[in-house]
Parts: sequence; structure tokens; C-alpha cells
Amino acid sequence: MTKAIIYDFDGTLTPDDLPKFEILEKAGLENGMYNPKFMQMSSVLAKQKGLEMFEAMILTILDIVHGAGIKTTRQNIALGADKRTYNPGVEEFMCTLQEKGVKNYILSSGAKDYLQQTMVAPYCESIYASTLEYNGEGEAVGTKIVMTISQKAKTLKNIADEVNGNKYDCSGMFYIGDGPTDLYAMEFIKAHGGKNILVYHDVNGDNVAKMRKTGVVDHFVQADFCSGSELWQLVVG
Repeated sequence: MTKAIIYDFDGTLTPDDLPKFEILEKAGLENGMYNPKFMQMSSVLAKQKGLEMFEAMILTILDIVHGAGIKTTRQNIALGADKRTYNPGVEEFMCTLQEKGVKNYILSSGAKDYLQQTMVAPYCESIYASTLEYNGEGEAVGTKIVMTISQKAKTLKNIADEVNGNKYDCSGMFYIGDGPTDLYAMEFIKAHGGKNILVYHDVNGDNVAKMRKTGVVDHFVQADFCSGSELWQLVVG
């Protein structure tokens, strides 16, 4: 019996494999995180301060926005979250599961304040993601929790405990991701009785090839969440 679904967000629920922060565009960085300058800045910051890359990316966003004289309020961080494009059928998929009593969780390295304003947030039991630290004026000045690749696996213990009353029991749980950044999470799910699904847009893509070698993925399916699709049949029935 399906009890819970844990989704990565970018690249899994959406066709975009990187977050789309509208605030970066407003700060003058064309194409946002897809701009090569963004990754260059993040890499430099990571090396200078000895940071994990996900934390460096978050801090780079704040630096760019502050540098443009824009306030990093929760509202500004979440700009554009309600306009995201999703893979086919995502809303119906999550809504149907929720109506059946299945718990939906998002587990993402993205900003929680952003994800909470997305279209799919109301269908989620909880959203586990990176959280920002705010000052007295309500502006983000740093990170409180960074949802790194390894932290995702640790967070799954909390979800398993909530779903099954045991941190090491993932029975009835599916993890849906799109690539190597989901590996640690999938390893945990697989080792503790759950199932993993990798969604793809190109069956011949690098992500599929890399993840086939790991042996942790139970099903490889097209990123189609519509009723009647292979993914729907696997999860919803």
C-alpha cells in the first residue's frame, strides 16, 4: 500500500533542473541561475569560504540581490514561485494522492520560503528544504539549514518516522527524483524497504545512464504524471 511520496522538486516536478528565482532577473542577472556567471560566482565563494556548493549558491543569490539594492524579504525571495511550469499532470497526480490519504512530501535543496508559495505546496504534508536566516528587518542574511545531498538522506529518517513510526522503515514510501543528486536519498529508501523512481525527459540522457549503474532505482519512467501514464500506474494505481 502506498503511504507516502517524497519528491525532489527541480527537474522532477518541473522540466527545469535548476530553480528559477525571478529576484535574480530583477537584480540584473539575465537567465538567473542558468547564467554561467552565477555558477562561477558560487564556485569562487565555495572555495574562498570552504562551503558546500548548495550553501554557496544560496549565499550567491543573496549577494547578487543585496548588491542590486533589493531587499531579500520572504516575499521577494518567492517571486515567480507561483508561475512555475510543471511536468504534465503534476497537480492532478498530487491532488489525487492527497485525496486517497497518501502523504506528499517535497525534499529539495531549494529555498523553503520559495517552495511554500508554489502551486503544489497545498498538496504537501510537509516541505523539507533549505531555510534562510532573517534579521530584525525581515531580510535574509544567511542560511539556517542547507538541504545538502547528504542532509536529504538524514531528513528521510524524520519522514519515515512520521509515516511508519520508525526512522528506518520506508515501506509504502516512494522517492521520485531525476538524477545523481538524489543518490543518497535513494540509497536510504532502497535500504529500508521503499521504492525509487527516476523520471526523465530523455531516456538516453546522462542522468539515466549514471543512475542505472547505481542499482538503486526501481523504475525509470517518462516525466509524465498524467492519469494513465506509467508513473501514474506505478504510484496511484
